[in-house]
Amino acid sequence: MSDKHPKGFRDPDKLTISEIDRYADYDSQSEECSSGDSYRPSANESSDIDDFDDTIDNSSILTSAGPSTSASPTASNIDNASPGPSHVENTVAQPDPTPPVTRPVKNVQRPILQWSDVPQLKTFLFNEPTGLRVPMPGNEPIDWFRLIIDDIFLQGIVTETNKYAEEVFLSETTKEKFRICQWKELTLEEFNIFLGLLFHTGIVRLPQLQHYWSTDKMFKTMFGEYMSRDRFLLILRCLHVVRSDENDEDRLQRIAPAVDYFNNKMLCIYSPSKELSLDESMVLFRGRLNFKQYIKNKRHKYGVKLYIHAEPNGLVMKFAVYTGAMDILSGKGHAEKVVFHL
Repeated sequence: MSDKHPKGFRDPDKLTISEIDRYADYDSQSEECSSGDSYRPSANESSDIDDFDDTIDNSSILTSAGPSTSASPTASNIDNASPGPSHVENTVAQPDPTPPVTRPVKNVQRPILQWSDVPQLKTFLFNEPTGLRVPMPGNEPIDWFRLIIDDIFLQGIVTETNKYAEEVFLSETTKEKFRICQWKELTLEEFNIFLGLLFHTGIVRLPQLQHYWSTDKMFKTMFGEYMSRDRFLLILRCLHVVRSDENDEDRLQRIAPAVDYFNNKMLCIYSPSKELSLDESMVLFRGRLNFKQYIKNKRHKYGVKLYIHAEPNGLVMKFAVYTGAMDILSGKGHAEKVVFHL
């Protein structure tokens, strides 16, 4: 069969049954023609071929006709494919009768597993000395207080308190009848007396602070023998640990130096033991405070929440104050942040 196909015929890979028959006629006519002649189908033939849309894949016809691998149809292939469309549609691929090749499975003996106690974390030997790092001058309560709160820290509070009292006294809103007009400079000795009376109010409980200076025999105490009521209230009014900055967003700016001082002081004077605990504690408080907490399931629901790093006997080594949702210890990974901070 000629390699060329006449104008108007489709690609040999996709032919209809009628086109295959026309190819056969074309081959018979091409044998009678000379090598220089060319076959030109009539206009009616070309139109019929172009308008015929019932196409099939020629590859399926060649497959059903035999094992020939020729890309273009020949006369012998077309004769073998003469059964027609019904033969092509009814042809079903037969499965390969050759069974699949299987490889023998090797008998691999599995190892016998045995459970054993293997520590996942390396155990470190604790051989550090524990207890006080400095000698004690005495065994009185005042000696233990002086061990932590020294005169250098107290003198800083006295200085800041005097500065703040001067600012209040020079304020334009201050009038002559105000108690601040009676202010005199605070000394370290007087401040120690003030702290002693303040701590004593936690032992002797009275309904109001003014009752500690009452002359009534029901409330009579020794407070008036050491400091007058107005002087005590005036020192309490001007008490300052550090000068605050109004533009600072830190809620702990007024007490941060005191917290840092205590944490560093405990690290210097005491060596903790091997077993330590981390827990939260509530300092009871119902006054006005922007980071006061309310915990529903606590016995004491209102107060300031602290995170405490302490020994099993209750000795506090370090603590942090929780100031609310914007605190560095809040948010995702809350427990992890507390551990690394303390």
